[in-house]
Amino acid sequence: MDREPSSTPLEALPALPALPEGRFSGLTDFTKLIRQAFSVAAVQGWREIIVCDPDFGDWPLGERALIDALNDWYMTGRRVTMLAKNYDEVLRRHARFVT
Repeated sequence: MDREPSSTPLEALPALPALPEGRFSGLTDFTKLIRQAFSVAAVQGWREIIVCDPDFGDWPLGERALIDALNDWYMTGRRVTMLAKNYDEVLRRHARFVT
């Protein structure tokens, strides 16, 4: 079943949040940017998220805001891939990310 195209001009649609750009300074900025990126993924409906870190020790993976953003983002067919040199921190602190 084909849907009719929206009659709303693109200029009238609400602006999507932009991904963070540029340098950051310190752990506080880093965790803020991670939260923002996951929120943008939820709003924009990314099909896949790939993240990479030596051990994810500094990531706010257990924070409610990040979990809520992931829950908003997750749908059938979407996927998160985590690449690390060592997953001990993920196993110890963020068991929900281990399958």
